[in-house]
Amino acid sequence: MRVYEAKEENLLILQEFIAPQEQFCVLLAEKIRKSSKNLYFLSKEENPQNVEQIKAVFFFDGTLLFCLPENVQNDYYKQEIKCFLVDKNVHCIIGKKEWAVFIESILQELGKSANPNYCTTYNLMTLKEDDLNFPPEKLSFEDEIRRCSIDDFELLYDLQKMYVSEERIAPKTEITENYLKADLLKILKHQLAFVLLSDMEPVAKINTNAIGFNYIQIGGVFTHPLYRQNYYAWHLFCVLLGRIFRGNKNPCLFVKEKNLAAHNLYERIGFKDSGKFAIDYFD
Repeated sequence: MRVYEAKEENLLILQEFIAPQEQFCVLLAEKIRKSSKNLYFLSKEENPQNVEQIKAVFFFDGTLLFCLPENVQNDYYKQEIKCFLVDKNVHCIIGKKEWAVFIESILQELGKSANPNYCTTYNLMTLKEDDLNFPPEKLSFEDEIRRCSIDDFELLYDLQKMYVSEERIAPKTEITENYLKADLLKILKHQLAFVLLSDMEPVAKINTNAIGFNYIQIGGVFTHPLYRQNYYAWHLFCVLLGRIFRGNKNPCLFVKEKNLAAHNLYERIGFKDSGKFAIDYFD
C-alpha cells in the first residue's frame, strides 16, 4: 500500500471513487476532470483496474485537496499518507472537516505544524431542484441580470474587490491588484458568473468556484452594501441554479458557521445543511 502519482488512464477510476462524496470535494473533482497533473491516489496497485483498489485521492500543489473515506482514517493508512506528506510543504488544506482533522494529525506527527495558524469551519449546504424557492419580490424594471464573459472584467472588478476584501479567508494574506486581476480573469475564463445591474450599474454578483462531474460549487456571492435588502442575491441564485439544474448537475456551497445572515438566506432559498467543511492555513 502506497501513494502513487496518477496517470491519465487512472482518471475515470478516480472520478468513480470520489463520486459518493463529491459534494465535499468539488474542487478536487474539477482537477480530476481536467488532467492528472498533481493528482495522487492511495492503493496497493500502481495501475488499479477498479474503484475498490483505490483507498484515497489527493491533489497537491502547496494546497492539499483530498477524499478520505472513514475506513481510511486509521493507523494503518495513516503511515502511508505520512510517507506521502513527509517531503511536502503544505500551506493550506481544504476538505470535509473530519478529513481535515485526520490530515492535521498527520502533519502534527511529522512536526510540520502544531496547529493551523488560521482555520475556518463551514457548513456545507446542498439543494434539490424541487426545494428551490423563488424571491418574494420581482426585480424592478430597471434591474437586469447578465451572464458575464471576459469582456465584463472592468464591469465586475470593483464588486470583486469589495467581495475579496470582505470575505477573504486568511487575514494575513496580502490582496494585491495583480492577485485580484488574476483571480477575476480565472473566474471569467473558467467559471459561470452573473452580475445584476441596477440602472446599468453593477450592484451584485455571483459565480461558481468549481465545476465537478455531478456537483457545481457556488461562491462569490456579493451585493454592494448600498443595495442590500432588495433580494438581489436571491434573484442571482435563481438564475445560476436554473443553469446548473438544466445541465443535470447539483449545486452546493459553503457558508461560514458564524455568518448567520448568509446561512438564513440560503435556507430561505431552499438549501439544507449537509455536513461540515474546513479550510486551514499553515505557516
